[in-house]
Amino acid sequence: MKFNTALFITILGLSLFLATEEKRTAASVLCSLVLLFSTLTLAEHLLNIDFKIDQLLVIDTFTDAKEEHPGRMSAFTAFAFFLTTMGFEFALFKKYVWGQLILTVALLAIYAAFVGILFNINGLFTFGQYSSIALPTSIGLLSATLGCLSCTAHQGWLREIFSEYSAAVTARYAVLSFFLILPVFAGLLSLMLAKTDVSPGFAIVVLVTGFAALSYQLPFLY
Repeated sequence: MKFNTALFITILGLSLFLATEEKRTAASVLCSLVLLFSTLTLAEHLLNIDFKIDQLLVIDTFTDAKEEHPGRMSAFTAFAFFLTTMGFEFALFKKYVWGQLILTVALLAIYAAFVGILFNINGLFTFGQYSSIALPTSIGLLSATLGCLSCTAHQGWLREIFSEYSAAVTARYAVLSFFLILPVFAGLLSLMLAKTDVSPGFAIVVLVTGFAALSYQLPFLY
């Protein structure tokens, strides 16, 4: 993990803590700082320029400058920070619907990368040369994005999902089941394709049918 990545995750966590303490202005300032630097990092990748921010605080002596820019987080990591902080800023300014929508997109993208890392599915966590995301980074970003969503759980459209109505309880269990089952599904699919001669289509049908038969009752166990 690059130093800037670890620093931004820490600042975002502090911003989240301040938001839970009803210190929205201070939380917004810290969140805006991460948003600014992630936007500049994205611009560095897209425009092939150097704003001299990648090693502003710590010199990266481990990266080969001939292969990638020392200290610079990957484009996907910067994009994930951009989405998460943008969504959280909307939420801090009480634009809950837009904020939660952006945070949900960020969560799904980061979670997909996390699953890809677990099972070495390159297409889910590698986006071009030197633009992959590491496991510690994905865990940190997942935690931050989930925290930002949880901070607004009783506002916007999430308020309906986190209510005490039976439909909301069912929805929560269904979403939780999806996030828990997806890594298991991906792992079993990879194992079947590696250890057997079945086609990918057949393996997917078998696993989908099996998981449906085993898990369709989970949302109703409450």
